[in-house]
Parts: sequence; C-alpha cells; structure tokens
Amino acid sequence: MNSKEGTLFENSNVKPLRLVRLGTNNNLIVESVDHEFSDSYFANIGVCSYTWGHDRVDWFDEETSLTWKISDKAERMCRAALQHFDKVWIDGLSMVQAWPAHIKCNMEFMGKLYFHGNVVTEMCIGLQPEYCYRGWVQQEISFTSILCVIKPLYDFLNSDEGKEEMSFIKDNINVVRRAKNGDLNVFKGRAANQKRLVNLLYELQPYLLSLQRIIQGRGDEELDEQIEYVWGDIDGLDWYIELQDKREDEHKASQHVYQLLNDVVTKIPSIIRLPRVMDKEKVLAGALASFRTGFFRFNSDRIVASFSLAEYVMDKGPGELKELLDEFRPDPEGIQVDVIIANPGKWCTGLQPIINIRTINLKHLADKFVLLCERELDDYANLSKPSNLDLLFSILHGVDKTVFEKYEYVVGFHRGCKTPLGYEYDLFLGLKNTQQPGNPILGLISLHMTEVVSPFISTIIIGKSGEWMSRAIALLNSSYYVHCLGAEEHKITQSYRDITDNKNLPTGEYFTPIFHALRFIEYAMGALINYVSFNPIDGNPRLGDAIPKTIYKGRDMEVWDAFNGIEEETCVWGSINGNMLNCR
Repeated sequence: MNSKEGTLFENSNVKPLRLVRLGTNNNLIVESVDHEFSDSYFANIGVCSYTWGHDRVDWFDEETSLTWKISDKAERMCRAALQHFDKVWIDGLSMVQAWPAHIKCNMEFMGKLYFHGNVVTEMCIGLQPEYCYRGWVQQEISFTSILCVIKPLYDFLNSDEGKEEMSFIKDNINVVRRAKNGDLNVFKGRAANQKRLVNLLYELQPYLLSLQRIIQGRGDEELDEQIEYVWGDIDGLDWYIELQDKREDEHKASQHVYQLLNDVVTKIPSIIRLPRVMDKEKVLAGALASFRTGFFRFNSDRIVASFSLAEYVMDKGPGELKELLDEFRPDPEGIQVDVIIANPGKWCTGLQPIINIRTINLKHLADKFVLLCERELDDYANLSKPSNLDLLFSILHGVDKTVFEKYEYVVGFHRGCKTPLGYEYDLFLGLKNTQQPGNPILGLISLHMTEVVSPFISTIIIGKSGEWMSRAIALLNSSYYVHCLGAEEHKITQSYRDITDNKNLPTGEYFTPIFHALRFIEYAMGALINYVSFNPIDGNPRLGDAIPKTIYKGRDMEVWDAFNGIEEETCVWGSINGNMLNCR
C-alpha cells in the first residue's frame, strides 16, 4: 500500500493533500504537500477524527485566498493534535471546501489517510457524550493507529494545581496508601482541594467509558482491567464520602480521594497511543456501522470515507465490498443494541436495505405482554401513547411531529443462524405508512440478540446496564433540532440511572413524553424478545421446557393464548429511495 502522489490540482499550486502546521506566530498554516501513502511518511502526521459542532465560523485560507465556513471546534482540534504531531490533516481545513472537485479527490483517498496516519480522537479537546455512538467513529476507533488524550487528566497534570497535588501525594505516599502508621492530619486544611479533586474524578468517567470502547478487542486486557478498577471506585465515591461525613471523619474521606487520584494517575496514562490492529472483521463492522448511522442526517461524505478505508484494507473494489457487506454479520456476544438509527430505513444485516420480516403492531404486542407481566408498569396508558414516540423521533430526525401522523409503530423480527447458545435474532422498531401500506417500513431502532431463557425483565435488552438509555440521551441532546429549539431548555441533564429508576426526572410538555417514550420502548423491546424466544414457530422449539424456567412458570395456557392473539404479517423493511422523513 504505497503510492506516490504529488500532482498539481486544477492547474494551480494546490495539491490533493494539504496538511496543517503551526507557524512561527503560533498561527495555523495549511499548505499543499507532495506525499506517498506509507506508514513511514505518515509516522508523525495526525489525522483528526471528524469534529462535530453545530456552530460555524469563517476560515480564511491563505493558500487559496478563499474563505469558507468551518466548525467552531476545528481550529481547537488542530492545535490540540499539533501538541503531539508535527502536522495534521483535518477535513474542514485540509479540503478546499469551496472546490467540490478537491473535496471529491480527498474523499477518494481518505481511507489511505486513516490507514497510514494516526487518528486523533475528539477526546483531546473535550468529550461529547455521543462520541462513541457515531457510526464512523466505530470504524476509526476499531483498528486504526490511534491517539487518545484524557483531557481533564492531561490538563490537570500539566497545571500548577496538579503539580502541587501530585507533589503532596509523593511526599505523603504512605499516608495516601493507608499505611498503618500514617498520620491523617496531613490532610488538615485540604477540604477545598478534596472537593475539586472529586469533581475531576467524576469528569473522567465518560472518558474512561470511551476508552474502554476504543480498546475493546485490541487485546489490551491489562489497561481494560485498570479502567474497570478505577471506574468502580469512582462510581462509589459519593457513597464513601457520605459515609465518612456521617462519621464526621473528614480526613478519612480526603485520604480516600487522594488514594483514588493516585490510583488513576499510576494506572491510566493521560495520553494513550494504540497501534493499528489488522482485523478484517473490525474493518467490515466499522464500515457497516458507518452506513447504518447518519447521525441526524444522511452524511454521505463520511460513508464514502468509511467505504474508502474498508476498500483499501480489504483490497476490494466498491462492488466487491458491497457484496461482502451484504452477507456480513458482526460476531455478537449475547444481547446488544446495535444502534438507535438516525436515518429511517437504513437498518440491515448487511448493506441490503430490504428484507421480508415478521411484523407486529407495537401497541398490540405490548398490550398482550403487559397482561402477563407480574410487575405492572406505572401509568402504562400514558407511557404507551404514540404521541410520546412521535416527539422522541421527531427530535432525533429533526422533523415536525405531524410527519408521523400517517405512520403507525411496528416491531419486527428475523431469525438468523443457530449458535451453541441458541438462535440469533434481529429485532427492529419501525414506522409503517398507514396511507401507503405497500411502502417499505422505515427502521428506527435495531437490536441483535442471541436467544436466552431468562425471566421477563425488559432491561435485559441493554446488555450493559444503562447503555441504550445513555445512547438515547446522547443522541437527543446532540440533535440539531434541540440546538434550534434552545439547547439550555431542552437538554436532558439526568443520567440513565435517573431514568431507569424513574426518579428526579424533569417534567413538562417537552420532557415527560420523552421519558415515557424511552421507558415504553425499553419495555416493548423486552416483550418482543420474549415473544421471539418462546413462540413455537421461530423461537425455542422446546416451549414446554422453556416456560418453567421463566416467570411464566405454571402459566403455560396464558402464554399460549397471548401468543395466539398476536397478529403477524410479513413486511418489507427498509427504503430503496433514501430518507423518507426528509431529515435535516
């Protein structure tokens, strides 16, 4: 994978590849370069991950004497990346945005950039909660050579305050590590420091979660264990401090905070470089994730870049790659949410957006199972209102609620291969056009699971506690629609724990229906899991043996009656004609 590229562009001095460097006055200079696509050439060149932001600023490009709009975060991203590399590539500045041909040229070789360069994640300037849920990010972080900066920790360690605190820890390391002869009086007068450090530790949590996702499957088990270790301690910090406050043992709480800080610093580097991992399944999974999600709008540029990278790694042409992806299935581990889709109709097992699957009216399915459920849902009538779902998805897709008036919500399922654990299933939530029932159903949420025999608890769909709720909140908060409505008034500040525990929730015409919708979807997808696991046609053929192992024990006839009362039809899901909701 080595090719020389240095031709002039459009009869000017501008060449296809332009890189950013710092000038003598600390200004950003973007200039054309001759280059070759090789690991040695790109060894000290950073390739900035796509930088999101709804706000735009003007950028004057000295090489072309043109001005165009860029994300207000792009310059910050460049400067942060240039702390670690001599030069960087970033799409907003490196591609001449006023020249479509220059953009097209870059899109064609962008895969080579991401392969040979060093991906610099957005973590170096801060972390938006939706970062790891973006489709193309899944590809960028899955196998490329990558630089991760835990910004709060990096900034702290390089600040005067951080240096003083670490010096204090070093001088009192035996006390911090809880040696028997340690004198806790060394923490006298450090209560204010303790509060600031607690805030720092909590600020690290989303970074640690993102880092875990990035190293997943890369074989760095030691770092993964270290993250898990400090994450658990940070998560229990409030409880420990509250306990010591009740005992009026302020110094003990301070000792614990300083010990935890020392654990973080010694176990988790603030700058982490991960080498490229050549795993073709990861390459395909990343390309597939990029196709499935447009993140509020169908971003074809990112998909072109994603496919460019996959084509380059797999050494396949566009047609050959699509054939591979049509048949490709990521290797699942139990139950997992693939994606909350921001582009209606773009779900699939591979790229193929059309498939016949068994389809059930959402409300009909949920009503049947709420009768079987021993744990009644609070205020089920209000939770299950279609208008709640209308609001939720209108925000995700940036359209008015009235768009959904001609649709009804349906769920669908498709049984896949049999594994040692049981059958694999794809589960979906989508929209059926009631005025044109022959139209393909538009997918909204997809879920992949392996058959399990377990009690009916709807939260089992999460796989990892709270993740799907966290994802939904991240997508909602980051939507362009919320940006236009007024982010301050429409941001959900509650964590997923608040939602699943149904406490301390914001109320009002905007928030209450959203929270109702999230809880209802969680319940309804759980009902679908039970239905596909135990129905005699697609589910476990040993239905009689399976039911006693669930909460349905002794209620076999009730279950049979419920299943028999559920009407199914075979429908086509997906959209050939693109985005039917006219997303922003």
